[in-house]
Amino acid sequence: PTMTSSRTEHGFWLLEAAIALVVFGILALVSLQQYRIQETLQKAQRLQRDEADIREHVLGFLVTQGRLPCPAPAGGQGQENCTLIHGELPWATLGVGETDPWGNRYLYFAASAFTRAPGPGVLAGFDLETGVAPNNAGLANIRNLSVHGGQRIAIDIAAVIVSRGALASARSSDEQENQDNDLEFVSDAESPGFDDRLFWFGPALLKSRLLSVGKLP
Repeated sequence: PTMTSSRTEHGFWLLEAAIALVVFGILALVSLQQYRIQETLQKAQRLQRDEADIREHVLGFLVTQGRLPCPAPAGGQGQENCTLIHGELPWATLGVGETDPWGNRYLYFAASAFTRAPGPGVLAGFDLETGVAPNNAGLANIRNLSVHGGQRIAIDIAAVIVSRGALASARSSDEQENQDNDLEFVSDAESPGFDDRLFWFGPALLKSRLLSVGKLP
């Protein structure tokens, strides 16, 4: 072959190789996006299963013990400690999984009015008036994101469980609100800087559960 045809063939080969690399890159990007979408979906489904399991075990504990479980110390062995109102979910005490889908332990708040052990001759540590004004001191409130007005969406909550999402460290003031050990929490749809997921227990649910098994009034 002539020098010109050799150069032409070499040029075509380089063009074909470049096209192949571009196609490969596009396919790899699509596969990565599909993997991330699938991973996100799987973690969301796992979180739903976790929530259902935790709810079942917390309410089961309530029925047998006549009170809510207390929080566990941060970084501990998952055993409840009733000197605390803020800490981690007592996963060992409850017999549930230790971490959320992102590998973080669930944060847990429980009002002392609902973790108090039953006294002599009674089956529950609280009564029908607990958590109702004026007997609602020490209960939590939940609002939406600051950009959505910071409006309260639930008040006088007995217990709150928080999954901190993909990153355990708070990335916004709204996420910090869920980790600052006060009585205000934030729950809303995922958005930039906020991916916490919360679920909670109101006094009415706890009382109705104990009423149904004859532990109240």
